[in-house]
Amino acid sequence: MKKREVNYDLLRILAAFMVVFLHVAASKWEFLKPNDNRWIIMNIYDCFVRSAVPLFFMISGAFMLKKETNFKKLYTKILSLTIIYFVWSCLYAIDTIGIYNLKNITIIDFLKTVLLSKYHLWFIPPLIGLYILQPVLYAIVHFEDGKYIKYLLTIFFFSGILIPTVLQFVNNNIISSLLTKIPVELMGYSNYMILGYYLYNKKEFKFKPRLFVVGFVLTVLISIVICQFDALRTGVPSSILYGYFMLPVFIEAILLFIMFKKLIISSKVSKKLGKVTQYLSTLTLGIYLFHPFILEHLDTVLKFNTLSFNPIFSVPIITMIVIVCCLLVSAIMIKIPIIRKLWIL
Repeated sequence: MKKREVNYDLLRILAAFMVVFLHVAASKWEFLKPNDNRWIIMNIYDCFVRSAVPLFFMISGAFMLKKETNFKKLYTKILSLTIIYFVWSCLYAIDTIGIYNLKNITIIDFLKTVLLSKYHLWFIPPLIGLYILQPVLYAIVHFEDGKYIKYLLTIFFFSGILIPTVLQFVNNNIISSLLTKIPVELMGYSNYMILGYYLYNKKEFKFKPRLFVVGFVLTVLISIVICQFDALRTGVPSSILYGYFMLPVFIEAILLFIMFKKLIISSKVSKKLGKVTQYLSTLTLGIYLFHPFILEHLDTVLKFNTLSFNPIFSVPIITMIVIVCCLLVSAIMIKIPIIRKLWIL
């Protein structure tokens, strides 16, 4: 394994951990009052891991956009993702309805439940769309050696990140109208992929680890404080800066991506770590797909959730239980040939 491949496997594993941590911290979140210490703790935890989804898109972009398109392989991946999406949507629909209740509902009602899908599965359709766009995105980033990448990312920063963030704090219709008067359509998660490709290939960084860590922590602290004040102002839990296109989340994703890119791993450690990280990286899809099932059944069956005891401890403890369960299930599932073929994209 090359040094950078180990680095990005580690980042992918961290992002998977962050997704689970996020969903654990968010469970029961909406039932608490903003002045409740339990909500304050959950808000703090939540703000630390909001960049997980952008990181996944950035990692995908770093590797998807570096090679020219092979349409057969590309659409094999698209088909695999589509199958995974519908199979898991059906499984979660059965879980939602209940096996014993299936006989009491019509096919139409079942299909409606499938199409509504589980909340976390939203990630797959946009990813499929980005795979479909891969040849176009490849052409953009490689045109004249990436001549327009910085231009596109600059537009993305102002139109896709800065303006949406500002609009969260603007109540004036005239100002809102002015800021959104000229829509820039090529926005969204495709730009996180291009950003990942750009950062992956950029060789020169003025990298000072301590400054990056301090910058990350300060950015998170700003999010925590603003969300807390907004929650106290409105009297309800606030997610004002939780969005994946909010400035703090954008900054956090960039800082984490660069920190892992610059992570120094000796060749000796890299050889030992490489196989482990590569294997765990293949299990991250299983963690993503399966974790809501474990989390919800811990609550419904065992009555064990984030409010069972102090969230300072309950959130990380439940996160680790969910991840360990998901790793065990994933390790078993990828031994089945047909699942492994779909799984290892």
